Amino acid sequence: MTQNNLGTAYSELAGLEERAANLKRAIGCYEAALVYRTAEAAPLAYAATQNNLGLTYEVLEEWEKAIVCWEESQRYYAQMGYDYAGYFAEKIAAARARLEV
Repeated sequence: MTQNNLGTAYSELAGLEERAANLKRAIGCYEAALVYRTAEAAPLAYAATQNNLGLTYEVLEEWEKAIVCWEESQRYYAQMGYDYAGYFAEKIAAARARLEV
């Protein structure tokens, strides 16, 4: 949980200073969180972290990576009965549109 929260803090800090460096730090923290927040051990936390990682890639305009994260997140949220299909469909469609430009 700490690494995920630290990633969120770095993402927020990126809006104030050292944008690229703090976003890269956020990605590192989210990836570190996924070592423990696995799909098998903690599917809800895994889905949340994948979404956070996707949001960070979105800010960096790394659309392919964002899409992969959001698709993974959506899959696990859906398996647990959460209906975020509209949210993810919108995020993924917008990212795909950016890829076509």
